Amino acid sequence: MDWLAQAALATLILTGSVVPGVVPDRPPAVAAPDRDIEAPPAYPFPEKRHSAVSPVVQAKSALVTDLESGAELFEKDAAAKRPIASITKLMTALLATEELRPEQEVVVPKLDNGPEESLMGLQEGDRLYAVDLLAGAMIVSGNDAAETLAIAAAGSEKKFVELMNRRAEELGMRDTRFENASGYGNGENVSSARDLVILTRAALQRPEIRSLAKDPERTVKALNARKPSPENPDPERTEYRLFTTDLLLDSYLPIAGLKTGTSDAAGPSLVSVLDDGRRRLVAVVLNSPDRFQENKAMLDWSLRSFRW
Repeated sequence: MDWLAQAALATLILTGSVVPGVVPDRPPAVAAPDRDIEAPPAYPFPEKRHSAVSPVVQAKSALVTDLESGAELFEKDAAAKRPIASITKLMTALLATEELRPEQEVVVPKLDNGPEESLMGLQEGDRLYAVDLLAGAMIVSGNDAAETLAIAAAGSEKKFVELMNRRAEELGMRDTRFENASGYGNGENVSSARDLVILTRAALQRPEIRSLAKDPERTVKALNARKPSPENPDPERTEYRLFTTDLLLDSYLPIAGLKTGTSDAAGPSLVSVLDDGRRRLVAVVLNSPDRFQENKAMLDWSLRSFRW
């Protein structure tokens, strides 16, 4: 083939043109039909200031992530699998909101909780709305509330744990394994700081969880509580006063929850969400000597050390 033919063939290949007697290596691309495609929102990517010095964090694992861009602002052993104690209840709450209606009535089953546990104080036979049980699990970190939700959603805690592990797999939580619904009981629930950010992102999609996570106090009562009557205007009621376990809700930072966890194996641990209306940051510490101070310090450092 002379040089003129070679040049002509090269032009055909580059332009995708077709002329009689010449067959290109592959058919020309077919233009996609016109359609309205909404481009994903472009979130600003945080830029670290040159003067920023990383904070000193003593927790075994720690992570700060910008939720909108997905950028990790600070990381310490974030992929290590560690016990997570009551942070487990984030997954329990997520599944409960997916499987139960907020105003669905739930009867408290017979439970076998010990006095040493973190409890809402439920009594067997009480009837409560699912959202009030969710409040007990999220605000006061009640193991009894989490177990009641699990049984109501799946028929048994064992079946609910199967749903938990299946949901974790769907979310891409590769370092996570659940053995119970509350973070206390048979087996040890394990996860990583990085997986807990994934779980946090999913949990924050549920309005009930967002609302309850930043509620410092709430009073709920069983639906079968006795009502006042003219003869007895102030009867004994089955009420539950719930006070948050998250001390950062009283911080100077705009903290919107999210979940505490403590056990002998896990140590003091915490997932916090900062939401100032423009940025949403998630801070996680696992097995920290001072979980509230370390999360607050990491979030404060992140706001000062990055530009958006």
